[in-house]
Amino acid sequence: VCENCQGTGLPEGVPIRDLLGQRRDAIYVRAYAWSTRVFLWARDCYWEQGMRNRDMFRVNVNAYLVTVKIAFALTEEARGDEHSPAIASMEYELASTYLSRVRESLGSLRAMGMSRPDMAWMMDEADALSVALDERRKKLKL
Repeated sequence: VCENCQGTGLPEGVPIRDLLGQRRDAIYVRAYAWSTRVFLWARDCYWEQGMRNRDMFRVNVNAYLVTVKIAFALTEEARGDEHSPAIASMEYELASTYLSRVRESLGSLRAMGMSRPDMAWMMDEADALSVALDERRKKLKL
């Protein structure tokens, strides 16, 4: 709870998490929830359970890079100078590249029998995020 909000323009007595959630980009929030879930699963499989193969490594490495690139893009959008749209678009494109790598490797892992109950959700959410990132890039090019 924001106990020292007096004079800041923030409402008093509101949980900090709720305040932050109001100011976060919807795509970022969605990507962060997805990447955290995917990364934690891949990290556990790779490091704790010893499922060390190319695809598990790719999921482990690329999952968080999606949200990193989205954060960089949002920072560029907020900057608002003449170069910002082009740079933000490039960052979204890189987020899409990392997302594509994760999606491809999740499909390969499922084909190898390394599935889990929410694998379909992970893949469907990756597809939905890909569409959202493409739409965001298109808006920047208008």
